[in-house]
Amino acid sequence: MRYPALDALRGIAAFAVVTHHAVLAGLLPVPPGAWTTLSRYTPLHLFVNGRASVILFFVLSGFVLTMSLEGERPGLDGWLRFAGRRLCRIYLPYAVAILVTASLSAATTSRAPLPGGWAARLWSQPATPDLVARHLLMPIAWADLTLDRVAWSLVHEIRISFLFPLLLAAARAPVLLVAGCLAASALGYAGSDCASLACLPYNGSTTLQSFAATMFFVPFFAVGLLLARHRARIARVVGQAPPAILAAAWIVAIYGLIAPFKFEILPDVGVGAAAALLLSLVLPGGGPARLLDTPPLPWLGRVSFSLYLCHLPVLALVLRIAAGADRSATLGLFLLLSLLAAAVFHRLVEAPCVGLGRRLATGRDRRIGYAGPKVEKTLAWTRCRPAD
Repeated sequence: MRYPALDALRGIAAFAVVTHHAVLAGLLPVPPGAWTTLSRYTPLHLFVNGRASVILFFVLSGFVLTMSLEGERPGLDGWLRFAGRRLCRIYLPYAVAILVTASLSAATTSRAPLPGGWAARLWSQPATPDLVARHLLMPIAWADLTLDRVAWSLVHEIRISFLFPLLLAAARAPVLLVAGCLAASALGYAGSDCASLACLPYNGSTTLQSFAATMFFVPFFAVGLLLARHRARIARVVGQAPPAILAAAWIVAIYGLIAPFKFEILPDVGVGAAAALLLSLVLPGGGPARLLDTPPLPWLGRVSFSLYLCHLPVLALVLRIAAGADRSATLGLFLLLSLLAAAVFHRLVEAPCVGLGRRLATGRDRRIGYAGPKVEKTLAWTRCRPAD
């Protein structure tokens, strides 16, 4: 079963990451006074709080992966087929994006340097073969992801995806799943040394710390897993709830995502809970969830992963070639090119990679005489994010 509203949520979250980075780069300033209050304590804050969007991506990924594994052949062969699809879905588009980004960075090194502050972190190292190789090894080793910094979340996405069948098996004993995930998260928080590091992005500074950081994010995937396992019951309860209760729940979910806290462990937990509540509210459809079917939100959901991958290289490129230009014009160019790049990348790279993963999986099924689940049924759900 497909839930189009969740695609739209993913698209909104991806666009919120784009606007968040525009704010960090100084292209979308938050004026002082009343506008600061408005952007801080209203739903507008979602668009300057990119980390909340990433936590939402992780919860969505747990939901999606659970659905994609339902009916999957058990054992090593099933895991290999699943892992192959995930590599085609996440890693191959990422690798193409890194190669294209390295080429753009190398071709524009003679342009004006990027401005100071946060934007100076973009393309802060020459695009050497060594840097590119380190980016491509990111699932198994720590890397300073200066070519495309949003890849910090893909590191955790890929690693946890490979372990996800184990989480699904542990879900047969929910208490064991919850206890294990909380223990892993606590160990990961301590092992990543994030308390003394500027963990934005939350990726540590060594390979060991990077893997520890991955452990910290496991519970968010588990939350999505539990939502998917009990989605019918959740949809029934939400669908029968009184309107006043639903209205209050929507307010709690939205404000849980935009809570103006510092990026520390407790706010992440709060955002994860709010993301779970938000997903629960859209499962039955109807009500405010119908608004998520309004164009262009479905389209934005389809290209969300490509938008997430492409927008920072576009930002770095625009800042280099439009140095000294009017800030509003630069912002408009950045947003327009980001959406255009997402559409092109989705058509030429992302969709073919997804198709390749499907063909590899179904081809293996034919060789071993196993029909397997209909991959087409869950293909639309494998766009995580924002992977997801």
